Amino acid sequence: MPRNRFNPQEKLKIVKEYLCGNTSYIKLGRKYSIDESCIRQWIAKYKAFGEGAFELGSNNQRYTTAFKQKVVEAYLRGEGSYRDISIAYKIHADSTVLQWVSQYNNHIELTDSRPEGAQDMVKIKGRKTTYEERIEIVEDCLKNGCSYSETSLKYQISYGQAYQWVRKFKENGIAGLKDKRGRTKPAEELSEVERRRAENRLLTAKNKSMELENAFLKTRRDRKEAVLSQIQNETIYLAIKEVSEEGKGNVSQLCRIAGISRSSYSKWAGRETSQRESFNAELCTCIKDSYKKQMGF
Repeated sequence: MPRNRFNPQEKLKIVKEYLCGNTSYIKLGRKYSIDESCIRQWIAKYKAFGEGAFELGSNNQRYTTAFKQKVVEAYLRGEGSYRDISIAYKIHADSTVLQWVSQYNNHIELTDSRPEGAQDMVKIKGRKTTYEERIEIVEDCLKNGCSYSETSLKYQISYGQAYQWVRKFKENGIAGLKDKRGRTKPAEELSEVERRRAENRLLTAKNKSMELENAFLKTRRDRKEAVLSQIQNETIYLAIKEVSEEGKGNVSQLCRIAGISRSSYSKWAGRETSQRESFNAELCTCIKDSYKKQMGF
């Protein structure tokens, strides 16, 4: 009965036994109760990574966005299987290649394993803030489409603080931004005029955010011609493009509202229209013109 697991030392021993040239895959498979395909895989890994082939796990590796893109494109060009590609590009697990290809095909953004700024994000801890600061931070966060990570970096606060303050404002208004821990300090108080001004600023930012979301949802519902396309999320991309061109919001904000990555939209926007898409668009135009002519429009 085949064994399920071999430790790194055992794998290395089996590989070296084969490389000595005195045995075959079949004989080793029988000797150690293992499928010969596993032995082939171990030998390929050994040739690619050397003595440490079975010691270093894929979790210890860091890959850039450009490298991931290169690997995915190699697979899509038919340069080999997931295993072949992983060996060629010195990636320890073929499942890693499978994951990247799956992300790419589902329009999920490929990012650095340790994205730029991620290390700084880890180091950013919560800090004490004044009532006025929290009002300013929430206002800015609402304006940028509730990008909590962007707000965290800008104001050097934790991600959780940015998220909680926006949530509290949405649930309880400006009063939700007061620090209610312990006795309320005079510094936490605003004059009536200041309070009304701050409240108006936040409500204005909140309303603009809601207007942008409503504009996107309405535009998406109205994009009926998008069903002619075979591209996933076509209606979303078209709605983002139209709303941004109308100057109602920027692409990054709209991508956050739509729940898609900025890179997937950029990839769609920069693609070349296929012959089939062009034909379908022309056919749609002809049908509309014919309908209008018959109806006397």
